[in-house]
Amino acid sequence: MTELSREAPDERTADARRWLRQFEDGTIVVQRVRNLPQTEAERAAFDIVLVEFLNATHPDTDPNRCAWCGKSETSDTTLLPIGVGVRHTWLHRNCWAP
Repeated sequence: MTELSREAPDERTADARRWLRQFEDGTIVVQRVRNLPQTEAERAAFDIVLVEFLNATHPDTDPNRCAWCGKSETSDTTLLPIGVGVRHTWLHRNCWAP
């Protein structure tokens, strides 16, 4: 069950509105600061808000342990950071699919 599915419908609606408002505000700022047309400003704002959303909702796990199997990195299995910004989930390549 995802974090979003545990929230009440009103909370999900409020959260969605907050992210939409952040996207709209970001579009205005990007458009003014970078002097971009609306469509390009929306693309840039979307990228910014997406990273902020992932950082806010993505689990930040121990970089020395796989979040799926709990094992550490070995010479045969490298832990890979999954995520953007400052938060990452660390997984072995073979643990990514599950």
